[in-house]
Amino acid sequence: MSNDNKINSPLICLKTGSNAKKISYFDKDEVPYVKIRMKI
Repeated sequence: MSNDNKINSPLICLKTGSNAKKISYFDKDEVPYVKIRMKI
């Protein structure tokens, strides 16, 4: 599985429509973690 596609894909909140930008991405014990920044 490629991490590049996950990092570059945009995030949009379904409830508010706010955009989010991924700051970092890592896997720990086969569980993905993503740190994001949201603009409200």
